[in-house]
Amino acid sequence: MELVRLVNVELAKINEWFAANKLSLNLDKTNYILFKSHRKPPPSENLGITIKDAPLTQVESTRFLGVHIDQHLTWKVHINEISNKIAKNVGILSRIAYLLPQSLKLNLYYALIYPYLSYCNLIWAMTYPSRLIRLVIIQKRAVRLIAGVRKWAHTAPLFRELKILKIDQIKDFQVGEFFFRLEHGLLPPIFKDFLPHAYDIHSH
Repeated sequence: MELVRLVNVELAKINEWFAANKLSLNLDKTNYILFKSHRKPPPSENLGITIKDAPLTQVESTRFLGVHIDQHLTWKVHINEISNKIAKNVGILSRIAYLLPQSLKLNLYYALIYPYLSYCNLIWAMTYPSRLIRLVIIQKRAVRLIAGVRKWAHTAPLFRELKILKIDQIKDFQVGEFFFRLEHGLLPPIFKDFLPHAYDIHSH
């Protein structure tokens, strides 16, 4: 397969660069993903992707810069991972909430919960809303604890009162911030021609 041959050629170059710069690559932690539609079956044969003559392991998902990337780009693994972490922290908050003033509970929210909801939200929150339901439920529970209301209280006014962004609002904010930086040349040079303007294509 031509694609596999090209990948192996590039990996050989990467290995040479590492050697020239006196760096080493941990092959036990090196793997690859074959991105594909969930409707298409994976190749039946081993692709034979290697580096330093050592075969690399194909995985269905991997962690990169704190984000779990899966082969179908559904972000299910990442969402499940941060859901578990947030649920644990909300559990901690629930056990001490009655002892704390609202201002301190808000501080704990932004220290223990918000970082997971906001980190790379622009990427993983673009998935189907149905895949975000667990996170939505957990965030609502946290907001009720901060507000000190019963578990079945309506949360929409609480989000507004506490000035807490919902998951989809965090996404909208990050999208807006991205395009503002794109329009004003505040992103890395690789994004320079990321999206052309309409006037670059036609005059009307």
